Amino acid sequence: MSYLFRLSLCLGLLLCQTSLWGQLINSKADFQAALKASQELKENGLIIFRLESNHLKMAHYQKLLANKNLKAKKRKKVERLLNQMQTETKAINQTILQALNDTFNFCPVYFCYDTSAQYIRQGGRSQVFLNAQGEKDPRLSIPDSLSIYWLYYEPAGGANTFNSLQLRPLKGPLRPPFPAQTIIRKSWVHNLSLPRLRRAIPDIQYRLQRLYKRAEQEAPKE
Repeated sequence: MSYLFRLSLCLGLLLCQTSLWGQLINSKADFQAALKASQELKENGLIIFRLESNHLKMAHYQKLLANKNLKAKKRKKVERLLNQMQTETKAINQTILQALNDTFNFCPVYFCYDTSAQYIRQGGRSQVFLNAQGEKDPRLSIPDSLSIYWLYYEPAGGANTFNSLQLRPLKGPLRPPFPAQTIIRKSWVHNLSLPRLRRAIPDIQYRLQRLYKRAEQEAPKE
């Protein structure tokens, strides 16, 4: 075995060990961050489910309808598409809202449309939240003192391989074992399968509860 070959082999093993050690450190850091997040969410936090409004597509259809020169046949088609999108969006959001209200009790859950996300990021805490019927209720507000986590449905496409429910803090993502992503089927959402969603959502709660119990067990050791 040549000297250069042995040197290359040693360097390769060293780099491999360094890489593995780095992964272990990251995994430990991710685990501690997940414990802390679950504790924060349970004891001093809330979830806001960001419902899809399809406002850009609807605005496009409304702009077409505002054109007085639009032919009658085309107008009828656009009106049909707009009404269909409004009906489907409302039905999907109502199914998600009901599934969460029926099954999730790890922490408080609020609902708003995606168009209100920027307002909330900038500190808005009222006027945009929905009641159990999916209607805006100005009486609903959240305290500034509570930590906010987003939950939303993310369809497959682009960088997303699967349809999923995404859970993340208001500022920055978290890595596993925090349940940052729960894979679900598109049909469960778009076919308004409430029983299926009722089984998918508790998976997030179960994983959060396990982390929280672990955080409670480790608390006396600190």
